[in-house]
Amino acid sequence: MTTDTVAALLASKIKADMIVKATDQEGIYTKDPKKHPDAEKLDELTFNELIRTHRTPRIQET
Repeated sequence: MTTDTVAALLASKIKADMIVKATDQEGIYTKDPKKHPDAEKLDELTFNELIRTHRTPRIQET
């Protein structure tokens, strides 16, 4: 389990309003830009837009 997953699970448990994630990437991409040179940078992505795409977040309790 990644640290991002643990953070999301904990945020879900405590009903957090927000998760702040630090990264070495300058933005949100359609794919991992380190592995996919054709990855497109998204200037903005709302939760509803995320749900409408195939990048549906999944949080599972273990």
